[in-house]
Amino acid sequence: MVRFPSDEWIKIFKEELNKNKIYEEVAKEWEGDFLFVITPDEKLTKEVVFYVDLWHGKCRDAYLADSKKEAAFIFKGPYS
Repeated sequence: MVRFPSDEWIKIFKEELNKNKIYEEVAKEWEGDFLFVITPDEKLTKEVVFYVDLWHGKCRDAYLADSKKEAAFIFKGPYS
C-alpha cells in the first residue's frame, strides 16, 4: 500500500490520471496547474504540497513541492 501523502503517491496519481480515458476526454479543452496543500493537524506534523500540471487531458507533471511553489489554483485543507 502506498502511503499518503508521499512522493510515491503523487507519482502514481500522475500515472493513473494519464491512463484515464474519461478524464482525457472531458479535460481536452482545459489547461492549468494547481497545488494540493495538505495542512498539519493531529495526524500530520508538517505541511505537504503537491504540484500538478494539467494540459488538455494529460498530467504533464506532478511532484512534491515546497511551500514557495506557485500555481494558478490552490486546493488547501487539513489532512484529516
